[in-house]
Amino acid sequence: QQRRTQLPKTKPHHIFFTRPTSTSRNTAIMMNLVLALLLQLSMFMLAEAAPMTVQSAKPWQAGTGGGIIGFIVLVLDIIAWIEIFKSNRPVPNKVLWALVVFLFPVVGMIIYYLFSNRQAHNTYEPIPA
Repeated sequence: QQRRTQLPKTKPHHIFFTRPTSTSRNTAIMMNLVLALLLQLSMFMLAEAAPMTVQSAKPWQAGTGGGIIGFIVLVLDIIAWIEIFKSNRPVPNKVLWALVVFLFPVVGMIIYYLFSNRQAHNTYEPIPA
């Protein structure tokens, strides 16, 4: 009898069987955050499009104050998110701060700016002269 030599079994080299790299994980996290931002924007638009029950104000002035304040909060939240993602914190801490700012837009932003120790995690390093 002749013996057959068997080759060792190897895993197929397919995209689904490879380990995710840190770049793909970061991309997935960024995509989740972009989707969360789009969801927040869509909820903001739905709230602004709600019908009004009081018609005492002129139509072009209706809801202007809330829209401007909401827009300012949105801009400040986006600035906070950019600061969070540019910081040198570990990824879980970045995600936690982003969730706090996302779930509680006004209070979360205030908590982030007051208690996050932004100066210690700033990525800007001046070039020595």
